[in-house]
Amino acid sequence: MGSMQSLFGKKFFDYMIVVFTGGDELEDNDETLEDYLGRECPKPLKEILELCDNRCVPFDNKTKDAAMRTEQVGKKWAAKLRDQQVEVDSLKGYSKREISELKEQMQKSYEDQLKRATEMVESRLEQRLAEEQTARLKAEEAAQLAQGKSNDEICKLRKDLESAQRETAELREEYENSWCAIL
Repeated sequence: MGSMQSLFGKKFFDYMIVVFTGGDELEDNDETLEDYLGRECPKPLKEILELCDNRCVPFDNKTKDAAMRTEQVGKKWAAKLRDQQVEVDSLKGYSKREISELKEQMQKSYEDQLKRATEMVESRLEQRLAEEQTARLKAEEAAQLAQGKSNDEICKLRKDLESAQRETAELREEYENSWCAIL
C-alpha cells in the first residue's frame, strides 16, 4: 500500500475504488457485499478499504444482460461515487499544460522508482554473485590444498614403498648369501 501511495502520490487512495467481481454469486446467495465483507474480509483487504473510505462495488462479470452491464458500469459506479462524495472531476481547475506537467512528474517519479528498484536488485545480485564467487574461490583453494596434501602423502607413501622394497631386496640378498655360506 505504501508503494502505491509513494508511486502515485498522497491522494492516491482518495480516488481509488475497489471492484469485487463475482457479484452474481452474492445475488445467488441473497447476500450483499457488505454482508460478505463483514463475514469474511481479510485484514489486509480491510486496511485497503479503510484507506479508500470503503469505496467498493460488486460487479457481476458473468451477466449476459447488456442493460445490467451498462447499469453496473454507469449508474452503480456513479451512484457509489456520489454517495461517497468523491470529487470525480479533480483536475477541473488545471490547464492542459499543468496536467501535462503532472503526468510528466508522475512518469518521472515512476521511472525514478523503477530505476532505484532495478539498481537495488542489481546491487543485491552483484553482492550475491561476489559472495558466491568468494565461496567458490575458497572451495577451490581448499580443494587445491587438499590435493596438494594428497599428492605429498602419495609421494611419501611411494618413497616408503620404494624404501621397503629396497630393504626387502637387501634382506633377501643377505638371506640368500647367508644360506649359501652355510651349505
